[in-house]
Amino acid sequence: MSGREFESLAAEISTLLNLSTTEEEILSLLLRTKKKLRIEEITDQVKRSERGVRERLKSLHKKGLIDREWMITDSGQKAHQYFVIHARDLIKKVKKETSRRVQKIEKRARKIGK
Repeated sequence: MSGREFESLAAEISTLLNLSTTEEEILSLLLRTKKKLRIEEITDQVKRSERGVRERLKSLHKKGLIDREWMITDSGQKAHQYFVIHARDLIKKVKKETSRRVQKIEKRARKIGK
């Protein structure tokens, strides 16, 4: 996949799951690089504040789109590295959330129809 294709995939997921612009940028970066990145690396790439990146990473992690693991930095500090979950699992998450939202819409539509 090209960089443009990764951006397109992130945009589609973002639209379906109502991600913020920053969440979409982070997801696109992690998809494109195919690497585990620390907060500082993500912040440098997406040009956002560290606080904002931390909040968005927490949100993406809670939504199950990314994962993290501990690492020890060169200075001996503990830090998280973030990465996109496996593509197969990413698609499952998107399908599950999309299905949940469709069911919610159907439930509301049935109430209106009564």
